[in-house]
Amino acid sequence: MAKWVFEDQLGLQASTELGTGQEFVLSRDSKVLSFPARAAALFGDLQSGKRQLDPTRRLGAAFSPFLTQADLPVLSDSEPDLTTAEDSLRLNFDPLALPAIILSGIEETLTVDRDTHDRFAARQSLAFREGWLDRPVVDEAVNLLRNLINHLWPGTISPPARGDMQVSCDVDQPFSPDLRKPLAWARSVGGDIINRKDPGLAIRRALNGCLAPLGIGHLDSANTFDRYMKVLETAGQHGEFYIISGHSGGAIDGSYCLREPRIRNLLARLANRGHRLGLHGSYNTFRDLRQISEERANLLNTLEQIGMSTDVHGQGNRQHYLRWDMAQTPEHLEAAGFAYDTSGSFPDAAGFRYGTAHAFPMWSFAEGRELKLQQRPLIAMECSVIAPKYMGLGYTEEAYSAFETLQDRAMAYGGTFTLLWHNSHFVSAQDWALFEHLVNRA
Repeated sequence: MAKWVFEDQLGLQASTELGTGQEFVLSRDSKVLSFPARAAALFGDLQSGKRQLDPTRRLGAAFSPFLTQADLPVLSDSEPDLTTAEDSLRLNFDPLALPAIILSGIEETLTVDRDTHDRFAARQSLAFREGWLDRPVVDEAVNLLRNLINHLWPGTISPPARGDMQVSCDVDQPFSPDLRKPLAWARSVGGDIINRKDPGLAIRRALNGCLAPLGIGHLDSANTFDRYMKVLETAGQHGEFYIISGHSGGAIDGSYCLREPRIRNLLARLANRGHRLGLHGSYNTFRDLRQISEERANLLNTLEQIGMSTDVHGQGNRQHYLRWDMAQTPEHLEAAGFAYDTSGSFPDAAGFRYGTAHAFPMWSFAEGRELKLQQRPLIAMECSVIAPKYMGLGYTEEAYSAFETLQDRAMAYGGTFTLLWHNSHFVSAQDWALFEHLVNRA
């Protein structure tokens, strides 16, 4: 993790062994930055059960000149303090301890409590309980180190450039069910009336079910890809589309198949317009190496058959329903050949699950090492903010503000604001308005 912080984020060739009782020391020209190196010992104590994850402490006024945002949370056994001298700065805590714990994902392994989809939920996390899930606290900690270093050695590290935005789409349902699948069609229409309480959508979906088999699909509320791509391309962006290629969970994994001509035509259209295709690992793949490997092979074979480069496409993954097991999923994805995953968000609350908007190497608990697999954190999923069962903000000013805050904070430290918006979540003009607003303000 020290390599990721100092080399990848700060551009310095610096590292240290983070062991019990050791010091981190950065020295040059008779000037010294130092702090106790406690991250590894804390990680080991948590993993062995010797201690629990303590509440954080907040940095006080002594750190104000070095902070972009006040009250940065840190892990420290005593009140955080900064000793300053003309040629030295010393912290009495390890500013890398909390980042190491968050990036490793060890918190998720310390409890067996899970939601109805067997997921570690936001409400269980320290970030949610203490109210800093909406802050990239790892990136803030890195920026603290940047400012401390520049105080001692002015101009050593450039400030981060403004980050960017990556829009992504999980293709759960590329086309609405129609009369060719009457039970699924009836369930969808019934759900519009009973669950979504939208009779207008029910009527449009019912008409689409009758017309789509005849090749008339303009009423299909799921087939929004042309407008979706146009919005992105007009803003100079290219999206990532994650495709289901297996059905380990049955009906919950959708009802389409990569052998269908209309699916292959859709994949070709997306790729030929410069958008990237990845795998949407089906419901039960998060603990099944064989299944995730077969699904990736199925997607890669399909891409090759339609003339798409598998050096560009099929390298990334996002888990269906964001199901994740820190003890297994990262190793399975690396073994299956993926270069990166982008499942890193809580479904029930948008924010910084890993405390950062930068890609980072995932940790293997089984092997005790960093993996080659990169995590590209997902910062916000549309339904996490909008849906009543999650944050429940709908399309209000509060919803706009929540999205904008996450977008600005992700990009402020040179990170990527990764937004997930499903192609099937454009059921009203409000959806398009909010989506286009976020894309155009990046």
